[in-house]
Amino acid sequence: MPCRDNFIITLVFVRKLKIRGRTYLAEVEGYRDEKGRVRQRFVRYLGKLDGGRLIEPRYKRLGIARVYPCGIQEVVRSLAEEHGLSQHVSSGLLCLATMHLLQPSSLNSVAKNFHRFGLDTYFGHLSPSKLYSSLDLSEEEIYRAELELYRSVRRSSSSIFYDITSIYFYGSSCSLAARGYNPRAALPQVNIGLAVDGDGVPIFHRVFRGNVHGGATLRLFLECLKNAGLRRCMLVLDRGFFSDENVSLVRESGYHITVGVPLRGKVRAMMEGEKAEMRETVLLRSTYLYVKEMRWKGGRLILCFNEKEAATMKNLLLRRGKKANTLLGCYALYTSDLSASREEIVRRYFERDLIERSFKALKSVLGLGPLRHWLENKVNNHIYVCYLSYLLLTLLQRKLKDKGLTIFKALDELKYVYKVSTKEGVEKIVATTKTQKKILKLMGIKM
Repeated sequence: MPCRDNFIITLVFVRKLKIRGRTYLAEVEGYRDEKGRVRQRFVRYLGKLDGGRLIEPRYKRLGIARVYPCGIQEVVRSLAEEHGLSQHVSSGLLCLATMHLLQPSSLNSVAKNFHRFGLDTYFGHLSPSKLYSSLDLSEEEIYRAELELYRSVRRSSSSIFYDITSIYFYGSSCSLAARGYNPRAALPQVNIGLAVDGDGVPIFHRVFRGNVHGGATLRLFLECLKNAGLRRCMLVLDRGFFSDENVSLVRESGYHITVGVPLRGKVRAMMEGEKAEMRETVLLRSTYLYVKEMRWKGGRLILCFNEKEAATMKNLLLRRGKKANTLLGCYALYTSDLSASREEIVRRYFERDLIERSFKALKSVLGLGPLRHWLENKVNNHIYVCYLSYLLLTLLQRKLKDKGLTIFKALDELKYVYKVSTKEGVEKIVATTKTQKKILKLMGIKM
């Protein structure tokens, strides 16, 4: 309460609280609200009264020595044990990938965050120099390690998706950085080619100079695919890879190809002539397509029209005051597979958003770009750590499939699972939400 010398005297005392037939003690303080009325507010919990004896809170009796987030670390350990990842990746690399999942910026201060995240209890006592030395790998060593990793986690997959993406580069002295084909790009870039299977699990990646066109990387991709031991697969590619040379190259390598065809020349004329006459439909997840098939270049050309997408895009352009294209919602697909059904070919091609989601995850959640390293080996190492992090995410996604959880939601939930260590050496995993408990149960992690 106020007194003459403008001091405030706060009265603190102990109150008994009766809750469900039990008596608890809490420290409260008296104060006056804005209307001058006397009120009480909670200060701290003191314990429970049992037969006139005060039983202190459990956290005081236990003597907590350490608390740190552990959800992601536990999941990584579970996945590593299940798939034998430690046979192909050093503990240092797994540790760096885990740190990257916890917080991409944590790699800027490894020494501080290593203990902060309790990584010493999962990966042993690794010094910062040992962690950084685990990244001293050549591009070929990284590629071979990725193939070994994929062999340990692969399932049968009849489709392989491949695409290339670019990352802007902040610097001036990296041999990989170059200006690409986009005239609007103000910065040099580095290109990354990524192959994933039908489950979205990454198979391998390759790093290219920023001025290399995606179609020119297909020959190296096919060689890498053979080294991975993947045969009799359908390669699903975007229309940027379409050319007679690339189609012949894939077929000569013993693979089938499904690739988008640019809508120009004769293909454009065929689409404009056939669009109004299409009657057969193929059902996708959330829409359907009108399709028309014909023999073309020793394979099959499938023309597709998405009426719903065309209407949406047309309305959007008209609201912006732009002229609508007559080929909105139109696609042309070429496939060398003469035996697969039309529905199977169309669905496979439109499942290529798997790799688009992969790039999105790498760039947003996993902090792949922009690149701020100047040396070529540093660029390769940074991309490799992001690749390992994404591999772990896709393995987690397998576990969560059909459980109503995305990997991004799961990742966010796992960041707030904690491990409490007492001075007596007792450890306890604490999950505070139903979602956290559900994820840990699915992973076989005891709480």
